Amino acid sequence: MTINITNPPNPPSLANPATFEQDCSAFLSWMATVAGELDGQALELSDIARGANGNGDFVRLPDGTQICWKEIERNADVWGTSEGSLFRLATAQTWTYPATFITTPVVYTAAERPNPSDTSIVGVRLGPINTTSAEYTPWASSSIGSVSKSVQISAVGRWF
Repeated sequence: MTINITNPPNPPSLANPATFEQDCSAFLSWMATVAGELDGQALELSDIARGANGNGDFVRLPDGTQICWKEIERNADVWGTSEGSLFRLATAQTWTYPATFITTPVVYTAAERPNPSDTSIVGVRLGPINTTSAEYTPWASSSIGSVSKSVQISAVGRWF
């Protein structure tokens, strides 16, 4: 069975607010294309490899596409190091993928602050990305102490 999935577009980033909405639209359009490509395909369970370890979860599709993801609780961290008008975690963190890629993947991130009364805007800045890991630094529009918060991170690329 052959599944043709194109490479994902550049991930949306708040670093470039002027194109954020357009980038989100492009990514959602790509996801719809992927869903359409998979729709009606008779994938057998043996066609898809799924795994998990301490670094997160992953799936490997028969066309060579690999998707890795993890939610990382950052509750004990203080995002209080001032950087311009934002506040970030003092040191960058590294996420090692649960499975290695053969080429550098596209990495997507989001930060979550589940308290509905909190008005802070949160996000994640990406650092160097390679075939085994990605560096990230969570940030917020106001200093955030040791409260409930997390980073969701995923990577899409090739495993063969």
